Amino acid sequence: RKSMAISLSSELLSQPQQWQLLLLLALVSLVLLMRRLSNKGLKLPPGPARAPILGNLHQLGQLPHRSLRDLARQHGPVMQLQLGTVRTVVVSSAEAAREVMKTHDKDCCTRPVSPGMKRLSYGLKNVGFAPYGTYWHVMRKFFVVELFGVRHVEAAWHARQHQVEKLMSTLSGLAGEPVALKEHILSLADGIIGMLGFGDMYNSDKFPHHKNLEHVLEEAIHVQASFSAEDYFPNIVGRLVDQITGLASRRERIFKQLDTFFEVSSLSSILTLSVSNLGTVTSLTVSSIYGRTTVAPSTSQETMSRATYLARSLVARTRRRRRFYGQWRS
Repeated sequence: RKSMAISLSSELLSQPQQWQLLLLLALVSLVLLMRRLSNKGLKLPPGPARAPILGNLHQLGQLPHRSLRDLARQHGPVMQLQLGTVRTVVVSSAEAAREVMKTHDKDCCTRPVSPGMKRLSYGLKNVGFAPYGTYWHVMRKFFVVELFGVRHVEAAWHARQHQVEKLMSTLSGLAGEPVALKEHILSLADGIIGMLGFGDMYNSDKFPHHKNLEHVLEEAIHVQASFSAEDYFPNIVGRLVDQITGLASRRERIFKQLDTFFEVSSLSSILTLSVSNLGTVTSLTVSSIYGRTTVAPSTSQETMSRATYLARSLVARTRRRRRFYGQWRS
């Protein structure tokens, strides 16, 4: 029997195809064993069984909130799902949510890194998506002082009053006709934010760029809400799928549109020295929300020097840019 086993194994090894198959099985077994050993000491939440490659993605369905509710009834208020190659912890009760959002806030407050949002926010410079740390604290302090302070909120009364009066005038002119309130409310918010960021020139003939911004922002939100393979397979496979589906190229086009808007609008405001009469908030403040540099001048001399430097820099950058989106250029 021993000689038969030796002869059988030598016969298998002598065939190239059999040797490759045995090597592949050995490598797969080794990877699975190492993964199991690495997870052995971790106290992970319970969760449903995972399928190869997909994990638990196939269990979400067209209504993920209902699927998660049903899974939570089976596995408890805190469960683990494997979405592609990404581990995800799902919390489904008020007690567990309080534990995560309040008791362990510092450990759980950073958002997951999405390749799409990372690109659109200039490398997570957006204060809403920046990881918790020194940069986030500095930006939060800036917004509290420059945008949400009592003095600036009171100074913004002019913008709110002007835009509300404009909305009421528009609705009065549509008396007796059906009105899509969503569009008017979005226009109201856009007008208030625009006047706070760019001054009274916003919504005027001197500042025509805002007409394109609303459409681009809606498209950016739609892209971020779309399925991105790289979110669940953060490797070359996910990037390849996004390239094939066209999501990556669409995201890059939106980024260029947003970047051009911030660049041209900031340049226009600086060249006209349109420092807002609503406080010390300048035209570049809105750009900082999306990760661009913010300038908050304190004196007129400082305003002039910074404006001159930024204007020259932006002019040089604009000249080097390609022909794309020329309709936004001054």
